[in-house]
Amino acid sequence: MKSNGACAGQCMYENFKLEYQVTHLEFIRGKYLQLEAVCYNPYNTLDKEAVLKYSTTNLNSTDEKLKLVLSIVDSMILNLNLSKDDLYKLIVRNNQVFYICKVKNGNGT
Repeated sequence: MKSNGACAGQCMYENFKLEYQVTHLEFIRGKYLQLEAVCYNPYNTLDKEAVLKYSTTNLNSTDEKLKLVLSIVDSMILNLNLSKDDLYKLIVRNNQVFYICKVKNGNGT
């Protein structure tokens, strides 16, 4: 479990920097993704803040919204210093972060 510092951050999506605060996340690798986040674009004079809600079981889609959501998830994974390949589940609830990942033994396997 990690504190709420991992719930907020910045990510790049296409050509703009997006700041986010994740309020709810359920990510199960290859199976399910549900995200709710407050997104902030400091460079836009209009509509600087928006709530993003997204849910899918099709993680192989080419949907633009999915690409944006995965950018946020990837940024969170980097902030937590986790390996995406070893991560199975990532959950954010009540500003707390929970995750399950593969544990390597002492010889690196």
